[in-house]
Amino acid sequence: MTRISSRQFSLGCTIGAKIFEPKKWYVLFKNKDFTRSVFQDNLLIEHNIFGIRGTISWGEKSRVNDTFSGLSIGLNNSLLLCADANIKTLFRKRNYDILTEFLLRKAKDTSSSAMLLRKEIKRGYGWTNLVAVDGSEAIALEVGHKVVQEKSKECVTRTNHFITTSPYRIDYRQNNGTRTRLSDSGSKLNEARSLEDIFDLLRTHRESSKTRFSTSICNHAKIHTVYSYVFEIKNGQTRLYVCQGNPCSNEYVPMDMHFPIGAEQKKRILDQYPTTRPKG
Repeated sequence: MTRISSRQFSLGCTIGAKIFEPKKWYVLFKNKDFTRSVFQDNLLIEHNIFGIRGTISWGEKSRVNDTFSGLSIGLNNSLLLCADANIKTLFRKRNYDILTEFLLRKAKDTSSSAMLLRKEIKRGYGWTNLVAVDGSEAIALEVGHKVVQEKSKECVTRTNHFITTSPYRIDYRQNNGTRTRLSDSGSKLNEARSLEDIFDLLRTHRESSKTRFSTSICNHAKIHTVYSYVFEIKNGQTRLYVCQGNPCSNEYVPMDMHFPIGAEQKKRILDQYPTTRPKG
């Protein structure tokens, strides 16, 4: 499969997780940012896993021929949540989104995630940041030539560069806001006390957000926020909030879900989900 060079397309995704109350209330979020302004999601729905499919076709010219593989964000029946953010797509290597799906199929909690990934990346993948949370802890996994893990009992967040992995100074000319977005996400996540605070985080703008080089979490420039997601697990109830387009100007659609996902629930999710793409 042909891989798109990171010099052609650079994404601006912001991901993170917050544990409000251990084992009872926690969230995972992602703003999906592409170099195209409109995108239609494709879903993976099985009895024991739900996710939004990943894609290597990020640009405007890919609109007619999207290629999907792996998962961009999702959860499994153990209520492990996971999302990824692009670092670097490598020629003739597997799409990094496959690692998110791999983790959700293999792991029941965060404790085994790093070990599983260290074995799997020997097969050859693009570089990525992953964030996962299971209610007991939140972890950030920097996946390059090796896997470096950060653990927290409260919150973690990542954008599009490594923090502890060497070499970490990847600062794409197409998206020089990765460090600014990380700083904004980190400060707002630390202060977050409610679900609405997470939505506010994902709507964050800076004065330069209308310019060519956006430094905003909610992107409107050469990079566009095409979807925004929040998974919430609270007192045993699971809910996904999905916003198509910029969350500052569009509404989140709430969808309740529970495992195993049967035919009736699958149909309800497909009917509610904001996309015109076939969703099977």
